[in-house]
Amino acid sequence: MTQLLPAIMRTGVPIIYALLIKFGIARLGLPDAVVTDVATVLLTVALYVILRLLERLQPWIGMALGWAKQPQYADVVQGEVTSVRDDLLDDLKAEVTRLKSDTEDVAAAIKAKTMFDKTIQKAAQSATVTVPAVAPVAPAPIVPDAAAAVSSVATDTADDTIDGYAAADTATTVTPDLSTLRVPALRNRAKALAITGYSSMKKAELITAIKAAEKKAQKAAAKSAQKKGA
Repeated sequence: MTQLLPAIMRTGVPIIYALLIKFGIARLGLPDAVVTDVATVLLTVALYVILRLLERLQPWIGMALGWAKQPQYADVVQGEVTSVRDDLLDDLKAEVTRLKSDTEDVAAAIKAKTMFDKTIQKAAQSATVTVPAVAPVAPAPIVPDAAAAVSSVATDTADDTIDGYAAADTATTVTPDLSTLRVPALRNRAKALAITGYSSMKKAELITAIKAAEKKAQKAAAKSAQKKGA
């Protein structure tokens, strides 16, 4: 604001000179208006240059241009440039910080996903149980000459057969502690047991459903063994 008045004065006074010069040339009665305008411009520029040169020798001559001292724009412009530069640097630093934070978040997410995938693979491997083959129980020989012995032996054989199949079924359903398995491994086991709706079940529901299905399978195997023994 302190440089505004000198700037206005040193701009307005040369314009007044130009108007006066044009008025004086018009009084000469030149026939062409273009010639008048060109002469006005040339004379005004010449007067302005002469006054500026004399001002360097004697600063007070600057009064002829409207103000004794030239306006100082350097400090104002330098302050504006410094302010803009500082704002740009602050914005750049903030952007770099944000990008660094985003990069760290992405790296952490990738690392967490990798660890999760490895955990799922280990859980799937631990949930796979190899079931040994069970040899069928041979029926006891029947002695034709002793009816009582036959009945006793048949009864014992049936009991042994039932017990053998029950033991075999128990061996096939041996599983690790279900509570230690993750949900994907539990869902795989539920799928193998043909449990409906397993994909939408939670962990507790999956454990309950798996136990019930295994118990049901054991009972069915025991009944089948009993029928075969009979």
